[in-house]
Amino acid sequence: MEKLRVLVFHHENVEPYVKLLRRMAPELELLVCTTEQDIDKWIGEADILFVSTRFPTRLLAKCSRAKWIQVMGAGVERFVQGNIPKSVTLTRVDVGFGDKIAEYVMAYILFFSQRIAEVIENQRRKRWEPLDLTWLKGEVLGVAGVGAVGMEVARRGRCFGMKVVGFDLEPKNLPEIDHWYSWNEFLEFVTLPKYLVICLPLTRKTEGLFGREAFEAMRRDSIIINVARGPIIRETELIEALRTRKIGGAVLDVFEQEPLPIQSPLWQMENVVVTPHHAGPSLPQEMVEFFLANLSRFRRGEPLRGQVDIERGF
Repeated sequence: MEKLRVLVFHHENVEPYVKLLRRMAPELELLVCTTEQDIDKWIGEADILFVSTRFPTRLLAKCSRAKWIQVMGAGVERFVQGNIPKSVTLTRVDVGFGDKIAEYVMAYILFFSQRIAEVIENQRRKRWEPLDLTWLKGEVLGVAGVGAVGMEVARRGRCFGMKVVGFDLEPKNLPEIDHWYSWNEFLEFVTLPKYLVICLPLTRKTEGLFGREAFEAMRRDSIIINVARGPIIRETELIEALRTRKIGGAVLDVFEQEPLPIQSPLWQMENVVVTPHHAGPSLPQEMVEFFLANLSRFRRGEPLRGQVDIERGF
């Protein structure tokens, strides 16, 4: 039987993926790519693409032989907007991120509720100054986008005794959510949470969803946490809302432009936490295990896990 040819690409370091694949699936013929020139050379020869989210999607038009693209992550908006042939199935990783991102979210919720930055500063200055803290039990947690990640965030909130409200393009009946809000109820949804976590996919409908109108409707003490995609928030309008204290603060792991430009005001705003897109790391072992499990389904002609609906964008 002819070996399956798998093009493997990662924009930072492809070697961990190659080593794992050679050990765990030696029957595959790997077309290892580290540059766009490599991809341009081999993409027409590949049966399958196993690639990172920053794959140069303009080259997808040359994907003449491949039947399947497995992305090493959850974000596939660049692929959806690319030139994927209709005969190619696109899949995203839909496991492994929820637990990690939910821990990140709860860490920064506690950072604000327990005023940790001020505690550390007082310690540094040897200042004994009891602070008025806030508590999570009974507080409202809003989860915008309750997929695999959003569900884990909701579960963690419930563990702290929070009331959890959810917003999604298609409301679902989940025990982790106390009340659902549909697309047409978006502005009603944003009025409720003290902590509002964005877990939505980036699509034509969600791009720019959180802008001036949403910030005007939100609570003055609300903290917005974005662990999804930067363009879901209109960044200049967020900065304005933070400066004028229309909202209380923000925790941002994703941005319209990454890395975040050094001239961005977000770096120095006292009510903002900036992190370098590390809330949900794509660990090589998890990505390869997911790919190989899907490869078994592919060989058997079964539906693949994480299949993306190109029309919907996720």
